[in-house]
Amino acid sequence: MSYEVGPKTINNVRRNKDRAFYDHEKIHQALDDNLVGHVSFCFEDEDGDPEATPVVIPMVYGRKDTTLYLHGFVSGRLVKHLASDKKVSICVTEVNGLVMALSPFHHSVMYRSVVVFGRGQLVDDEDEKLEALTAITDHMAKGRWDQCRPSTKIELQTTKVIRVDIESASLKLNNPAEPSEDAADYKDKALCDSVWTGIVPISTVYGTPKPASINSQPVPDNIKNLCQSKNNQ
Repeated sequence: MSYEVGPKTINNVRRNKDRAFYDHEKIHQALDDNLVGHVSFCFEDEDGDPEATPVVIPMVYGRKDTTLYLHGFVSGRLVKHLASDKKVSICVTEVNGLVMALSPFHHSVMYRSVVVFGRGQLVDDEDEKLEALTAITDHMAKGRWDQCRPSTKIELQTTKVIRVDIESASLKLNNPAEPSEDAADYKDKALCDSVWTGIVPISTVYGTPKPASINSQPVPDNIKNLCQSKNNQ
């Protein structure tokens, strides 16, 4: 399945269309592989300014099927705003390398980037709320929710959950084998001999888990597996 895209749809990638993908599998995989999404919305000024202010907030999230879940303090600005079916977009970006070319204008980065669009809705159902909080926690490390103590009544009362059903989305991928140069520059041997060009890889690695001062447990298998799987990518 793919998210619908057309010339006038909000998720249509207009620049470098050959780098764009719209299928669920690639988009959901990119969301699952990364940890932080930048949540964007327009906030109406409470002081009466008629012009809405664009706001971007980096947040952890969780995914279940085609729904993303966000959580925040009950009186938080994002929660209060998005609880009433307001438009929202969420961007998740992974940078994998620097592309160093002959010309500054051909420099770029290697990346995998997802932008999703939808509307925020407050989760009132208690069962769905617990499923959402589990998804957000387990997004950090699979199975982590069940390893923790049960949430208290106060914690659950002061935390609100927003669901964003993905209405449309796109993924953009840039993964060149080497920099792309102007045709004339390829023929200029003196230029090619005078400037270093190539790819500088970037990778995110997980370090050795450090136990807390109160800890008396060995590192659980899910944390070990998390570190091993991420470091072997």
